[in-house]
Amino acid sequence: HLASGTLDGNVILKPETALQMRAIKTPGRPFDIGLGWYRKLTDRASTAVEHLGAGGGFYNAMRLYPDLGLGIVAMANTTNAWGHDALFDTIAGLEWEQDQ
Repeated sequence: HLASGTLDGNVILKPETALQMRAIKTPGRPFDIGLGWYRKLTDRASTAVEHLGAGGGFYNAMRLYPDLGLGIVAMANTTNAWGHDALFDTIAGLEWEQDQ
């Protein structure tokens, strides 16, 4: 669980380290940048961060929603950008049970 730094009840990262990884420290264009994660300028009010990658015929997108305790990863057989924003927004808008 990247938000808390634990995996299956085992501490992988200190919670403050996990938080620091998601912290957006460098404002910029077209993205605000953190440690491997970024946020679009249009999403500055959100706590969600993401990371994209493409190459070799594949495109992947990862987005974390710390306030929801939710992470989403999607991969496609293309190197072209596709509508992952709409997909992630739809999934994040569903009702989710958080681990207690």
